[in-house]
Amino acid sequence: MKRFLKNELDGYLSGRGNEANKENVFINCNRPYQWYNKGSLVLYGLRDLIGDKALNTALREFRDSFALKPDPPFAGSNDLYAFITKHTPDSLRYCLTDTWEKITLYDNKMNLATAKAVGKDGYDVTLDFSAKKMYADSSGKESVAAMNDYIDIAIFGEETRDANKRKKINPLYLQKYKLQAGTSKLTLHVKGNR
Repeated sequence: MKRFLKNELDGYLSGRGNEANKENVFINCNRPYQWYNKGSLVLYGLRDLIGDKALNTALREFRDSFALKPDPPFAGSNDLYAFITKHTPDSLRYCLTDTWEKITLYDNKMNLATAKAVGKDGYDVTLDFSAKKMYADSSGKESVAAMNDYIDIAIFGEETRDANKRKKINPLYLQKYKLQAGTSKLTLHVKGNR
């Protein structure tokens, strides 16, 4: 999934970088790089944030309300958005606004990571990173936005190969943190190196 999502992100950013006209917000999108590339990122990210059950319930209710309907009104993106909003907690609705109603970009960077061995198989890992959120208008002009968003912080062990010789990513730590814009420092204790 990580490889798929990276390809989708690359496809979306490439599409918006080559956009000759304006980029619409997702709820009114009209380009394949938005429908497919951005769409998969938006829905997968939302699922990760609100959970499978909430998103699947919203999608099921949307389907049941509009499937095989012979007469108008027919379903549109605003209808889907209403069902998803209904199943998204108030504390996470900023994510819907940022992904459906605005063009939101992040500039998150790991500035420095150090690890110190602690005990037999543990490490204290100190991360020095910066986070920034921007809104872009339809012409691509970016402006800094207030940020208080959930962002994944992860520490990965050494990459290995599985029985089929495919690369295997080995997460040692993965947790969401509510981050504000600016630089931050975090020290985490992890076990193992693989």
